[in-house]
Amino acid sequence: MKEKDISGIGIGLVGHWPLDPTGPLCFAGHRGCATSVLNSDSIARHVSNALGREVDYEGALDLAIQGDPVARRVVDDAGRGLGRLIAAICNLTMPQRIIIAGEGVRLAAVARPALDAGIALDRDPRATTPPIVLASKDNVQWCRGAAVLAIQAFVHGILPEISTLAKHQSKSAGIPSVS
Repeated sequence: MKEKDISGIGIGLVGHWPLDPTGPLCFAGHRGCATSVLNSDSIARHVSNALGREVDYEGALDLAIQGDPVARRVVDDAGRGLGRLIAAICNLTMPQRIIIAGEGVRLAAVARPALDAGIALDRDPRATTPPIVLASKDNVQWCRGAAVLAIQAFVHGILPEISTLAKHQSKSAGIPSVS
C-alpha cells in the first residue's frame, strides 16, 4: 500500500468521511466527503463557481450572512455536513463536550441552524448531544489542545518511539531507511 502525505489538508483523518452522497467531488475523487464539503477552500470555490467571480472563504461567509442565496446554500450545506460529522463523532466516542476551534468557528456560528439539523439527522435519538463550544478563531487554543494531548500521551507512555517516527517520516519523504 502506498503511503500518502495528508499534511495540510486541515480536517485531519476524517477528511474523507462521507457526509453527502450527492455532494461535490474532492481532490481525491470522493463525492460528498468532509474535505469536499467542509474545507474552507472548497466552500470558497463552490461559491465562486456559482457566482462566476472570485470569492474567498471569509467573503463566502459574509455573503451568506447578507442573505445571498448561493452563498447561503453552500454555507448551510457545509454547516449540515459539519453537524453530521459531529453526530458521527458523538455516536462513536460519546464525548462530554464538543469544542470547535480554528477556521471552523465562524462556519459553525454562521450556519448554526444547519449544523444543528445535521446533528439531528445522524445522532442516536436515545443520546443527548453534548454542549458545543465555539472557541476563538485563532490557532492558540488549538495548539494548546494539541500540546495537552501530546503531554498526556508522554505521561501515559503511549507516544511512538522516535525511531518509529523517523522511519515513517523517511518513508513519506522517499528516503530509504538505514538499519
